[in-house]
Amino acid sequence: AFDHVLHEDTLDRFVGAGQLEPALAVLDTALGITPDNAELLRKRWQLELRLGRYAQALVSGAAFPVAERHERWMGSFDADQRTAVLSAEARSVVAETRRERDAGMGRNGSPSMDPLNQVLLLDMRGYLENDILVKLDRASMMASLEGRVPLLNRTVVDYATRLPLHYKLRGLRSKYLLKRAFRGVLPDDILNRPKKGFGIPVAHWFRGPVREQMLSVLSPAKLSRQGFFEAAAVSKLISDHLDGRRDNRKQLWTLFVFQLWYDDYQAGHPMAG
Repeated sequence: AFDHVLHEDTLDRFVGAGQLEPALAVLDTALGITPDNAELLRKRWQLELRLGRYAQALVSGAAFPVAERHERWMGSFDADQRTAVLSAEARSVVAETRRERDAGMGRNGSPSMDPLNQVLLLDMRGYLENDILVKLDRASMMASLEGRVPLLNRTVVDYATRLPLHYKLRGLRSKYLLKRAFRGVLPDDILNRPKKGFGIPVAHWFRGPVREQMLSVLSPAKLSRQGFFEAAAVSKLISDHLDGRRDNRKQLWTLFVFQLWYDDYQAGHPMAG
């Protein structure tokens, strides 16, 4: 049932018909989902995340420029959520930093640039450079390995960025030209299988084995003392997640990891506090 509902065509029908909550309720009952069934809960949360974020991104992001829509889809917090969770002082600092970043990376690209190429540019200058490649380098060097990314060879990138749009995305089919080039070289089951990320069961962890650590790391007293975040807004994110009203895994994971990093940083730089 989950595998069928998670298919893109079925997602479109569920979201288009406005049946997200009824569908989830029916699945809960039919499949006997209970709080102690971790595997079914994980799949249920995956479904809720995909359906919920899919609908929210389509509806709430429709009025925004391409760059903002993409950020609302990819990021942990949209602009309104950032305003709610950040303290006044932190909002001021973040706003200035974002202005500098956007100016430096050409946030929207050329005014005449196609929306798809705008998104690709944002991914290349933001997500790829400052996230994925950093993680690859750290993980490989930790194992004394030197990572290589042949598809980022300058000649390949220059060629790929100049390709017509229908070679970059064919309908909803991504990597069209790459898969076409390797047809007959790689097995079909490799070329046709869906993308597999490196997801971890964060939602379940926060409701289970990591719950107490999260509550400690994101305690109102600690947040108020540091002054980065609005304690009441963070507490609302936590209570909604723990009570099953919303899946706030991305927001909570972002805050949780930041706090762990800051605790470690502060331990080595006592004056930072």
